[in-house]
Amino acid sequence: MRSKLKIIADENIPGLDIFKGLGSITCLPGRTMTADQLSDADVLLVRSVTRVDETLLRGSNIKFVGTATIGIDHLDIDFLNKKGIDWANAPGCNANSVSEYVLAALCHFHADGLDGLMGKKAGIVGYGNVGRLVANKLKMLGMQVTAYDPLLNRAMNLALQSLTHIFESDVLCVHAPLTTSGRFPSFHMVTKDHWNRLKPNACFISAGRGGVIPDSEIAHMISQRPDVRTAIDVWENEPDIDWSLVNKVDIATPHIAGYSYDGKLAGTRMIYNALQAHLGNFHGSQLGKGETAMELDVSSVPAKHQIQFALKKVYDINADYERFKTILTKPMEHRSEFFDRYRKEYPQRRECSHFKLIGFSGDAIRRTQAMAFGFKF
Repeated sequence: MRSKLKIIADENIPGLDIFKGLGSITCLPGRTMTADQLSDADVLLVRSVTRVDETLLRGSNIKFVGTATIGIDHLDIDFLNKKGIDWANAPGCNANSVSEYVLAALCHFHADGLDGLMGKKAGIVGYGNVGRLVANKLKMLGMQVTAYDPLLNRAMNLALQSLTHIFESDVLCVHAPLTTSGRFPSFHMVTKDHWNRLKPNACFISAGRGGVIPDSEIAHMISQRPDVRTAIDVWENEPDIDWSLVNKVDIATPHIAGYSYDGKLAGTRMIYNALQAHLGNFHGSQLGKGETAMELDVSSVPAKHQIQFALKKVYDINADYERFKTILTKPMEHRSEFFDRYRKEYPQRRECSHFKLIGFSGDAIRRTQAMAFGFKF
């Protein structure tokens, strides 16, 4: 690999300036990258919309591929390994962002206060970085949490239960990666038989990967269980999704649960550090770290609603939905373009840990709830 690298990067990856010391950077739309554009490149940096395989890398000099995402289903790992191309993803980079999306959905569904969640059962599909963080936060809200993950040892993880068992929940969150091979492929893993096990007025939140649960199954569930409240962030065949489903769910967003600015910077930082290690360098980046918390005054709000008030100031999930629904006014043939534009132009969203609550008057239980969101005092 040459001393000064030629780097091709998805234009939607923030903080790319940290790579300038390593060489030249060309930014391109991730979904439309071609082999010709990569022919003279050494490094490829992508997000989940770019399929990295033999077709894309044919004839290139790429020696390192970094994806600033948790998931790797868009990477042909077998091909990369066969060709000796190093690769890295960013496990856990947006786990906190996704967990805040889950909490925002629950706050939307429980406008009368978070106390209604205490003692209720939560089930989580996929117990990786995101699933475990969501579980910890739901426990801090006073919920009983179980999870399904066949890749983990149930004897070592007492919270793990069967898929059938965890559907017997008041809140069900799906955070599994999309896999189509191996002993436990996640593709279309949920069937009609599971839905009736959900408790009355349950909340169903899908923020992992589209295709784990077929969109047709979600539509079927809504028709059979109108009491279940739904928040869907991931879809099959993005960006050419089933647009008829957008108006049927309670909250619909275009795969942006993990799109906090902090989560994106963490992903960039992780693939930068991985590239440095690939080059034999071991000094890491501090990109996005060490900022001063911003103050958020909640003193005029009753204690019962201070947390939800603060969260809505930080991240209004319903505003995301209302904005997303405007795509339905566009001609069908242009909606996929607007799906991607929404993600590209997504406004900067900071995480709760960047905010200090002023005038917070909650008791010990509410302080624990606030800490679950990440707020400072």
